[in-house]
Amino acid sequence: MLKNSRASADHPQSASPRSLPPDAWGTALLLIGAAGFALRFIGLAWGLPYEMHPDEPVILATVERMSWGSLNPGFFIYPGFFMYQVFLLSRVVFGMGGEHADLIYAARVLTAMYGWLTIGFVYLLGTRLGGRRLGTI
Repeated sequence: MLKNSRASADHPQSASPRSLPPDAWGTALLLIGAAGFALRFIGLAWGLPYEMHPDEPVILATVERMSWGSLNPGFFIYPGFFMYQVFLLSRVVFGMGGEHADLIYAARVLTAMYGWLTIGFVYLLGTRLGGRRLGTI
């Protein structure tokens, strides 16, 4: 005798082995976000007070040149908006009596923050395009 492919009210279909309960999706996203945060923010003080990353001297020299008068970075290999944000950070850091290493650290925090926020953006994009599973992957 053939079984009915539809589940009755007394015998609901079992969940697909690949599906997760709704609260597990939130837990998975929370764990991914926490891991992403840790990977981006731990070690930000590495090498300070020196500019250890090859991009840092270039970005900081551009920001210093911007502080001499022209707000045109004159350098567009990196996003201009980021240069303006680091420029504003430099005004805040140096206005509070900070040093060069403090600006490097603040710029690293800004970069790490953008990287961490990208996790949420990619999740939302994947969820919109293909559901929670794709967004979580």
